[in-house]
Amino acid sequence: MYNYFIFISYSRKDSKIAAYLQRQLENFRIPVKLSIPKENLPDGQEFIRPVFRDRRDLKSTEQSFTKDIQEALEHSRYLLVLCSPNSVESQWVKEEIDYFLKSHGHDYTKVVPVLWSGSQSSTNSMEDCLPVNLRLKQIMLRNLPSMKSDDGETKEEGWENGLVQIISYILKVDHEAIKKIIDRGKIRKMQKNIGIVAILSIIFLMLAIWANHAEYVARKNLILAQKQEKRARDEEKLAKENEKRAIEAEIVAKKNESLARENEKRAIEAEIVAKKNESLAKEQMEIKNKAFEFLQEILMSANPNKNGLQKITLSDALKMKKQDVKVIENWQLRALLSLQIGKLFDDHGEYGDAYELVSIAVALYTKNMPWTNEAGDACNVMGLIQLHQNKYEEALKFFNQAIAHYSRNNDESIIIARIYRNIAVAYINLKQFDQAMQYSQKSLELCIKLKNDLDIARAYNNLGLIYYSRRGEGDDEKCLECHQKSLEIKLNCLSDKEDVEIAACYYNVCLAYLRMNEREKAYDNLQKAYNIVIKLFDESHPLCKQYKHLLDNSFGN
Repeated sequence: MYNYFIFISYSRKDSKIAAYLQRQLENFRIPVKLSIPKENLPDGQEFIRPVFRDRRDLKSTEQSFTKDIQEALEHSRYLLVLCSPNSVESQWVKEEIDYFLKSHGHDYTKVVPVLWSGSQSSTNSMEDCLPVNLRLKQIMLRNLPSMKSDDGETKEEGWENGLVQIISYILKVDHEAIKKIIDRGKIRKMQKNIGIVAILSIIFLMLAIWANHAEYVARKNLILAQKQEKRARDEEKLAKENEKRAIEAEIVAKKNESLARENEKRAIEAEIVAKKNESLAKEQMEIKNKAFEFLQEILMSANPNKNGLQKITLSDALKMKKQDVKVIENWQLRALLSLQIGKLFDDHGEYGDAYELVSIAVALYTKNMPWTNEAGDACNVMGLIQLHQNKYEEALKFFNQAIAHYSRNNDESIIIARIYRNIAVAYINLKQFDQAMQYSQKSLELCIKLKNDLDIARAYNNLGLIYYSRRGEGDDEKCLECHQKSLEIKLNCLSDKEDVEIAACYYNVCLAYLRMNEREKAYDNLQKAYNIVIKLFDESHPLCKQYKHLLDNSFGN
């Protein structure tokens, strides 16, 4: 149970922005229609309240917390740190961070660093703003909220963008949804103010009429002799009232005209954005068509009918075109072809060529399209290339980068589940079985949730590999059970029963039976695996060699 939903830690020099955050957060009403999970909501569930902000000055001689600050930190769900050069120099901010982490089990997900340079023109880097005890990889890899305004933005817009990012992170809601809520709130406030002004105008007008009428009746009863004079005065007042009304009507008309122009401007801007998106879609389609034509040309060059008696393998054709890819002028086409041809090299065991091309794709997408699925795909493929070369630490680095890119858009996609599976394979080879089991289970749970049968089978295959490598009590039986589940699912969902993945399942079942000393069943499954790969690949392919070697050495006469 928390007394405070957020504790704001900041340098006294940044008190203005801290006060702004407290005020805006506590006044933000959480719409019911967002369907936010209950565990992400404040206890009140309607506002982000209460927010704790210490308003006292910290003297440079103070070396310890006061008891009330400690209690506030202990009973706060989140610690929001206003990060600036001022907070880096603040001993008070450092101690608040340390005490909060200590009292919350060092859960860094509960710490929300907010970048604030301290001035509108500041160009401080992230490390200049982050306190020393937050300069951790798990913090710096986050897309941290920033209160700094970008080029072309006002200070208020920068503050509002930072507020949107903070609320999005805390409530685990897409920041665009938060932005729309805040914008609608502004519109409602403006409409309310206009309504109040209109009502007050009517009231004042009615009061004025009533007052005039009362004065008219009183004077008529008291001073009959001045009747003509009073009428003249009344008519003069009425003329002034009419003039006043005319002026007010003119003001309203001008406001309506201004509003109409604004709406017209927005419509024009929306049309421009639509045309821009249409142009971008056409450009992307053109790039994909050019990539298809390029790959088709490579495939045709490996066709014997196009080269007479000359026999050119697909691998040779790819190598002949590798240099052409590197000099393509359009960076998107160069990145796409580098990634696709790199995948083909990886599939054919040409890891050096694969690494060379996919490195180009990773660099281009990371520079020009960070935090997109394209960047995530490139990092994932690079991780697989490292995995295939037994460079497991390097593979983990790229897989984690891929997750960072993908999760920015969708943290429950099948791609995320596959990357979890790849991470598990790397940990298996590093003999870090606890981590491998953790990521395999995450992959399986996400695949089941998404109802993707083929990836469910692959997740079971990973679990089988962990049990095979770990060899704890009962692991041999669990290994066989997982591989048999994987094989059964793949046989049901793959139309081609001579798929390389089915061959791999037979091979894994063979290894499980060998471990349990059931040689006849092991041989039967290994023979099925070999019969599939020898039809799919040349005898020189690594899989053919691997399966043939086991047949000759474990079952040979």
